[in-house]
Amino acid sequence: GQFYTPNQPTNLVVASHREVYVNGRVFSMQGEYLRNHGLNSVDFYAGSRDGMLWFFEPNNFTMRNLRTQDYANFSSYPSAPFDGRNPNLSFAANGDFYQTSGRLIYLFVREYRSSVNFLSPAPLPQAEVVTAAQRPGTSLVDVTYRVTDTDSPNVTTGLLAFRDGGNSLWECYPMRTFVEGSAVNVGANQPVNVDRSVVWNMPADWAVDYANIRVEALANDGRALRGIHWISVPAWNGQPVIQVSYEPFHNEHALDLWFWLLATSSEVRITPIQNNNARQIIGTGGAFNNRLLAQQAGGIYSVTQAGRQFIAGKLGARPITTSELARARDGNYGFSQIQPTQHYNYGDLFLVKDNSLYTSSLSGWGADSNSADDLFFLAGNNAVKIAAGRSHLLFLRADGTLWGYGYNAQGQLGLGHTTDQNGPVQIASGVAQIAAGEYHSLFVKTDGTLWAMGNNFNGQLGDGTTTYRNSPVLITTGVAQVAAGASHSLFVKTNGTLWAMGLNNYGQLGDGTNTQRTTPVQIASGPAFAAGITHITAGYHHSLFVVAGGALYGMGANQSGQLGTGSTGSVNAPVQILATGVLRATGGGESNGTGHSLFIKTDGSLWGMGYNAQGQLGDGTTTQRTTPVQVPGLSNIADVSAGQYFTVFMKSDGSLWGMGQNNSGQLNDGTTTDRSTPVPITTNVTAFDAGYSFHTASVLLP
Repeated sequence: GQFYTPNQPTNLVVASHREVYVNGRVFSMQGEYLRNHGLNSVDFYAGSRDGMLWFFEPNNFTMRNLRTQDYANFSSYPSAPFDGRNPNLSFAANGDFYQTSGRLIYLFVREYRSSVNFLSPAPLPQAEVVTAAQRPGTSLVDVTYRVTDTDSPNVTTGLLAFRDGGNSLWECYPMRTFVEGSAVNVGANQPVNVDRSVVWNMPADWAVDYANIRVEALANDGRALRGIHWISVPAWNGQPVIQVSYEPFHNEHALDLWFWLLATSSEVRITPIQNNNARQIIGTGGAFNNRLLAQQAGGIYSVTQAGRQFIAGKLGARPITTSELARARDGNYGFSQIQPTQHYNYGDLFLVKDNSLYTSSLSGWGADSNSADDLFFLAGNNAVKIAAGRSHLLFLRADGTLWGYGYNAQGQLGLGHTTDQNGPVQIASGVAQIAAGEYHSLFVKTDGTLWAMGNNFNGQLGDGTTTYRNSPVLITTGVAQVAAGASHSLFVKTNGTLWAMGLNNYGQLGDGTNTQRTTPVQIASGPAFAAGITHITAGYHHSLFVVAGGALYGMGANQSGQLGTGSTGSVNAPVQILATGVLRATGGGESNGTGHSLFIKTDGSLWGMGYNAQGQLGDGTTTQRTTPVQVPGLSNIADVSAGQYFTVFMKSDGSLWGMGQNNSGQLNDGTTTDRSTPVPITTNVTAFDAGYSFHTASVLLP
């Protein structure tokens, strides 16, 4: 009895929440009339399984949730012809829909371009300023605000002042200085639906006439800093589910977050630059201390790479990885026109939440013009060791599998071909140790066998030839440690003896000659080394090793004093460095024989010697050192790695620091300024390595 001529029942939709939509009416599953939804005038509509109602009307293609009245308008029609009167339309489980047209079937990818978050169980808290007035005869401002929220009794609040008529970083000033005991009425645990009053000492924060400003209140009930629509990716290959945002994260999205963080957090501050013609956001404290996060100048707003990392952390998310990107494409998990993640800092950023999919993530920074990938946020998947070559990177997982990616033109990834890889690929299993040279790689398996691949022009693979190898070749057995220089290699056997092969033009093999070796030659024999070698490392053209008891020795290029003997000039046999109590060492350098070295003592102090023009020794100068100099003010150093002209080290608390050349962002401090004293890079690091030229990589545990 609900329908009569000429209004026959049409456009039938059965929603997943057990309601029936037909014409403009809503019925229960038993046929009981519930209400009128008011869409009688639309030409056609259909429903998806999650209760969204799609319909077509003149100039609009609309999705609406009839239970909450949330809706999203698509002002531009889908790219393929869409016939709103064609009933041959069907929805997929993920919300995509298909429609026939002639001999073709079109797929329309469901996109969320509205600011409405359809997954929100209730409206987000709404904050408004009730009154704001300057107290007569004073510089104080009395502000009363109220937050309305239907599902949370308490919220976190913040207050911002804007120059009247503006709504940008340039116009924004956070209100931080409250007096007369009113500071308790702003911040965490503020009750909703009641007035809260504060007294702002305006000149303490902003010296502007009150008549030229307006006050805004912000509130958050803990759900999220921003409404992001997440999808769930099903379990894959035995891994738990993850959540991925439907939409990319743009610069303009970040602006709202910055306003919130400026109003409520002490982790960021806003500063003027360029004679007050622009504004920038700087991090304060932790891994982002004094790093540029965002800026606005000349009407252009931009977020830096560090700023995007910071925001992702605040959202409880991170950029999507290459492997997850491939899964999303293969499974069609609601994505549309995804761009490669290595360029996310210039374009869109897709975020992913994964509290359990990966227990570690591998990140990198800097740049390398020869690299197939900029090494940004690729999945480490339980990585425990890293080895960075000039343009390729190896990482070892906790399960003993070896993975790599990047430049592969010389076969250094050992994949049986020479195609570059812009995402991690598995190389071998049962691996215990890894090393990466400029264009070659080595690894030791758990059974003690040594394997090598890549460039072999100087015999650095040690297989008796100078033939390049794009698959791993077995070199020897009984190996405990391995290290790689630019074109030479070192390894220690389980009996404590030291061996070397490859380029020897500076005497870096330490065998008393400058003769190239294509098979391993034993070095460091004799009474002084009878106790055994405990640690080895290789610079570009020099080598260092530590003997049991803490004595440090070196050989090879020494033009910059990188061997720390008090003089310069290459040596082709091991010489003792002026140091005792050494735990481990590292070497960096260039093809012209310049280089620098650093070592850690058993007391946790860090020392360096050699080339220092970019401040890579961290002693506050750019003075070359031919004898070891202690990096001042440091203790509890756990590990160190030297790049071409920069150095990275880790403290025992997991914090990562760097100094030296920074022209390509090697130090990840938000600038391209060289540093002669250590600057913080990031925290929660378990393994890291400095590349030979321009990039740094580390394993970060969430």
